[in-house]
Amino acid sequence: MNQARRETPAGVVAAFCAGWSIFLPIGVKYPLLLGAAVWGLWQLRQPDSLLRLRNESAPGWALMFWAWSAITALWSTGPWQEAAAQVGLYSLLLCVPVIGHHMSPGWAHRALRHFCIAAGVVGGLFWLDSLLLLPAPDAWIWRSTVSANGNQRIVTSLLLALGCALALREAVLARLHPHGIGATLAWGAVACTAAVGLASQDRRTGMVVLPVLLMLLGIGLVLAPHVSLTQRATRVLGVALCCFAVGLGTPSVRERFAEGFGEIARYTATSDVADSWGMRLRMAEQSLQMATERPVTGHGLGSWTALWVQRVPPASLLAEQRTPHNEYLLVAVQTGLPGVALLLAAIWTHGLRGFHNRPFSVAPASLLVWGALAWAGLFNVVLRDAKFAVPLLMLAALAWSCDREQREH
Repeated sequence: MNQARRETPAGVVAAFCAGWSIFLPIGVKYPLLLGAAVWGLWQLRQPDSLLRLRNESAPGWALMFWAWSAITALWSTGPWQEAAAQVGLYSLLLCVPVIGHHMSPGWAHRALRHFCIAAGVVGGLFWLDSLLLLPAPDAWIWRSTVSANGNQRIVTSLLLALGCALALREAVLARLHPHGIGATLAWGAVACTAAVGLASQDRRTGMVVLPVLLMLLGIGLVLAPHVSLTQRATRVLGVALCCFAVGLGTPSVRERFAEGFGEIARYTATSDVADSWGMRLRMAEQSLQMATERPVTGHGLGSWTALWVQRVPPASLLAEQRTPHNEYLLVAVQTGLPGVALLLAAIWTHGLRGFHNRPFSVAPASLLVWGALAWAGLFNVVLRDAKFAVPLLMLAALAWSCDREQREH
């Protein structure tokens, strides 16, 4: 697709819809991701298209992880419906290269910018809601963002953190161009609005992920070519101050983390637990025991829930849990150490592919997206739960395309 094609009104509208759809309900995003995957598969019929994709290492690791996971379903101790559902969910990893490899980098970059703007708008809505100024707070239009519940609310928190980091990346890219100060200030304002909204909501996931994303963003700033030692030191200090501000600058955030640490302090391995972090500790303990029972083959895809209900009191809140809230523990229990190794290899190669064979002045978009997915996987099942997987993999496909061109900003 040439530049003229990318700038057509239809392309501009499509990029707008793609970026803003990431905050829409899962029932909208899922068909969009699958439809884009079908389109990407159709594009593979082009000459040398499949050969060029095979030269990438990231798809191979993702394919091996999916294949090994599917094989373990043969000896799973869980219901076949659960195993089949997880085979389907893990196959979404394969959508990223299929879509991103054929998407126009210019169009994908535009869509990522629209996502950043959407994150700023959603962040502003959360801020208004915290001030009790949001119009019609119970209206259906806010149900996938401000008034969302459960995992959807956690996903929104994570997306706000990603939107903030990607907007800061846009601010850095704009500053590298002559007369880019206006765009830099505008993207900085978008990032700040997303960060304010993130601090105004009541989920900890985004606040835990954002400092990590800021550090990843700082890698590009510190290692960029043609930068003096003084400038590198200043950038390190700036990133450190931003991380410190995120962690300590908001009373509500401090209170939420103090609450979590209090839950850990009260936790005992022999009593029933009903609080968030206490249940996470119990699930981690039991999951590690399950994983050590079959460290190589695992218990099979879809087996975690069946194993879990055998180990907890049937009438407790613990019995209602269906995942260990940790992607790596889930994979270790169900697919063994080979599954964990293959998943980590897939995440590593996807996240670092933007650095390959090109100079860089700021961290690639893929590093931020996969960094968020990898870190959030420590306290959520980001691939097992479609509410996490679909928006994150949509962003990963856009980032794949953005990082496909070897260019210096």
